Amino acid sequence: MPANMDRLIVLLCEKERIMEEMVQSLSEEQNRIMEMNPAAVEASNRSKEEVTTRLTRATVLCRELMAVVGAERGVSGGTLTPLIAVASDSERLDLLPLQQRLLLLGGNLLRQQELNRKMILRSLGLVRQSLSLFGGLFRFSDTYGAQGRLSTGTTGLSFLSREI
Repeated sequence: MPANMDRLIVLLCEKERIMEEMVQSLSEEQNRIMEMNPAAVEASNRSKEEVTTRLTRATVLCRELMAVVGAERGVSGGTLTPLIAVASDSERLDLLPLQQRLLLLGGNLLRQQELNRKMILRSLGLVRQSLSLFGGLFRFSDTYGAQGRLSTGTTGLSFLSREI
């Protein structure tokens, strides 16, 4: 019985390490966003995707192992809190601080991810505004011609000189 709980503790420690790696990855992404370096943001995103895959895998394994340990100890729920309640004193000494650190890291990840999302959306909004400003210079517009008829033409503005 204790072997599965020991495996769970080791796996939760691994999940904590991966979550810390994710915090670092999100922080790097944030720096790249502020640098306005799209290539670096894309590279950071690829790194973040790899860490996300490992974190997802660790989370699934933790859930499966928690279910096994729960079944062994006669508790249900599939979460860590009921397992801590039936854990031995030494296991509880390992699990309680680990649970607290995981909760703090999870909250930190959510906040940092939301901040990065907002930064990217603001950057895209700025690009969209810039494009609409320049797009207005090249759009076709309706105007009245010499005979008083409505005709479509360009605005007449261009960034390129037609003189050679």
